[in-house]
Amino acid sequence: MKTEKPVMECNYDDADQLRSLVKCAEELLSMGASIKIYEEEEWITLEMVRNLIGTIEGIAKDREAIDNVMFRDDSDE
Repeated sequence: MKTEKPVMECNYDDADQLRSLVKCAEELLSMGASIKIYEEEEWITLEMVRNLIGTIEGIAKDREAIDNVMFRDDSDE
């Protein structure tokens, strides 16, 4: 299939959607497909998408740790 239109779109700040994109891309590649992934108008690699997922997950983990420090229950002390 050759098309100039997006086959799949997702939010670049949604880790679940990005994971779905990676899974679909890997399946297509395993079948011999040639794919291109774009962020806005710029071509990016599948590895860049994987790195973005890791960054999003790291930020979420950091936020949770900060919340635990800032809002911990001090009534036990």
